[in-house]
Amino acid sequence: MKHVVIALVLSSLCACSGDEQSIRFLGAQRLDAQCKPAGGDTTFASDGSLDISVRNRYLISFVFQSTIETATTTVGGQPLAGSARGDAYVDSVTFAYSSDPAVAIPSETIPQYLVVHPGTNNNQFGLDLITPKALNALQTTLNNAGGSLTLLVSVTANGHIEYSGAKFTSNTITFPITVFNSGAPPGGNCTTATGTPGVLVDSAAGPCGSGGGQDGLVPTFQCVAT
Repeated sequence: MKHVVIALVLSSLCACSGDEQSIRFLGAQRLDAQCKPAGGDTTFASDGSLDISVRNRYLISFVFQSTIETATTTVGGQPLAGSARGDAYVDSVTFAYSSDPAVAIPSETIPQYLVVHPGTNNNQFGLDLITPKALNALQTTLNNAGGSLTLLVSVTANGHIEYSGAKFTSNTITFPITVFNSGAPPGGNCTTATGTPGVLVDSAAGPCGSGGGQDGLVPTFQCVAT
């Protein structure tokens, strides 16, 4: 089982020059506390939920495949040792949003760097689907307890091919998230059992150890001495 690396926004994709079908998003998988696909490599997620009152990001893993072929230099009809090329480089990821009820959330293209080898299948990449501009819009809209909306996040990867320098754009995958404000306190300062100052830390086993508030996992706060 593969680990999935998570950054603010992380992706791993590749495609052939000018052909978005050469890189295909295949589906979404939830992540466990160790950043592995929850439920195994064959369990896919159709949607998610986010409690904006206690959490400001949504972490998910997408499965993708690359059909780009390795380019090899030949001399006299024989492949030259060490000449195999064909890696794809992801340069950025574009996020576009729509929602019901409608909220004005601008799209964002965020620079990224990732290398993907040609002809690979069942690859994983981790992604935070809530960009800074999206978070600001959601927090402004759902600033009162009880509010909710359905957020559709469309993700596209952009990059270039090593051997040709040609640009590529992946297919676009859209993932729905129910975003709501439960009114739960987001943590803060506290006093430990021994009377020392502390801070409330969420110990719930969320994706990649990130705590609760996603996909129905309730935060579990503990007072930790500072």
